[in-house]
Amino acid sequence: MRALALNLDKVFAAEVIFFTTADDVLPSLAGAFARLAGDRSRGRIVLHTSATLDRVALAPFARYGAAVGSMHPMQAFGGSVMPNLKNVIFAVEGDPRAVRMAESIAKSLGGIPVPIATRDKTLYHAAAVMAAGSLYATIEAGLQLLERAGFTRRRAGQTLFPLVRQIFDNIERIGPRAAWTGPLSRGDYEILARHARALRTGVPEIRKAYAALAMLAASLVSANPHEVKKRTAQALDV
Repeated sequence: MRALALNLDKVFAAEVIFFTTADDVLPSLAGAFARLAGDRSRGRIVLHTSATLDRVALAPFARYGAAVGSMHPMQAFGGSVMPNLKNVIFAVEGDPRAVRMAESIAKSLGGIPVPIATRDKTLYHAAAVMAAGSLYATIEAGLQLLERAGFTRRRAGQTLFPLVRQIFDNIERIGPRAAWTGPLSRGDYEILARHARALRTGVPEIRKAYAALAMLAASLVSANPHEVKKRTAQALDV
């Protein structure tokens, strides 16, 4: 207990205190530490790195006089991978003093701080999950479909990964709408119907995801959403 008390004294003596815990435990952990810190929080800057939660998660520290906020790098930290943070966007929000500190830290790491409204933090994270987080499942689905077609796992990766990289390059260069390719972009609805028939066997979620993503593309990327959505739904029988 004495060692713990000494360590906490060092923590609470710091100008900036960081919380990098999982989202579901952050509010309760912040509350517990704020009670331990008490008036020692006054004048401190307390930040967390959650992508979804905002300054409210650190409200217990604010009640003791700390400036609170959050900073989140838009980058993947999966497994043991340590990503390069150069030119990575850091979303920052919170009390003005906390935001200034978060911006300074982001710049020191080579990142680009971007202020975001507290109310928009969850939407910010949803954008990341939609655009990038969903790729884990969709690429795995593609790999499994190629394995069903007789490819080895290694050969399936060699087939899809260069394609995905090229698509990303094209999107970054000219944008999703201009880069859009594939049967739906060409109006080849019969090919969509053939895909749907081929996907009837196997994992049912893959067929549902294929249909949902096709409808999403029809809504967001096509030049004539109403007509393309109608014909896509007919082709896929959804």
